[in-house]
Amino acid sequence: ALRRCKRPTTRARRSPRAGQRRSDASDILIDGRIATIEIIYTDYDDKTHIAVTMDDDPGQDLLRDLGIYRFFSTDEIELIN
Repeated sequence: ALRRCKRPTTRARRSPRAGQRRSDASDILIDGRIATIEIIYTDYDDKTHIAVTMDDDPGQDLLRDLGIYRFFSTDEIELIN
């Protein structure tokens, strides 16, 4: 199932899972960065995946138009106002 955000300006901060071992460099590079939630996916196992674009990325609009997102689980991001 696919749900578009009701408010495409919903913002979130990337925060790693508590106690999770970082597996690659991108985890370190995007920690603490602000992102806009674009789409919320729910898969067939009822797991929720959050598709975001990074706010400080100069190509954010292009990536959004092409449907290229970074995906996180709900415990990897925190909502901000």
